[in-house]
Amino acid sequence: MADLHWNLLPYESIGPLRFGMSPKEVETVLGPAEKRIEGSKQFAYDDLMMKLFGNRDTEHRTANLPIVSYENNKLIEVEFHEKIINIFLEEKELFSLNRKKLLDYLSTFGGEIYDSGDTYIFISLGISTGHIEFINENKSIVVFSRNAFDKIIEEFDYDKKEPGEWE
Repeated sequence: MADLHWNLLPYESIGPLRFGMSPKEVETVLGPAEKRIEGSKQFAYDDLMMKLFGNRDTEHRTANLPIVSYENNKLIEVEFHEKIINIFLEEKELFSLNRKKLLDYLSTFGGEIYDSGDTYIFISLGISTGHIEFINENKSIVVFSRNAFDKIIEEFDYDKKEPGEWE
């Protein structure tokens, strides 16, 4: 399973995972989860987080497989870390690009771009990049289903960016 080719089709699928799949369907592709966290338990400490993520359940597997999240038992989000290679958008392997090249490449697809400091959200692609500002942090790429980040963008103070508005 570590050699899966993770090709992104925005708002449809990432590799063998299709948005809207049930946990059982995901399990047939990735195997059983090592840990499943119910959103209501994960975010009970914080009212805002509970509002945004309280109905999201998250599954964790081995380090070389993505973290997956569900709303109403439908796959809505897949999170990758640098240890998972072969994440492609068209011909580009995303983790092979440095920060500027990654942002420049993703911006060529058009659409709204939001920035929170260390995270960029590319709405037209259903992609969020995390920790790309920092050398020693685990870089992450989150792909999400349509509307999965709408509440997040509304609630947090994201700056709208134009392509190339990064150093």
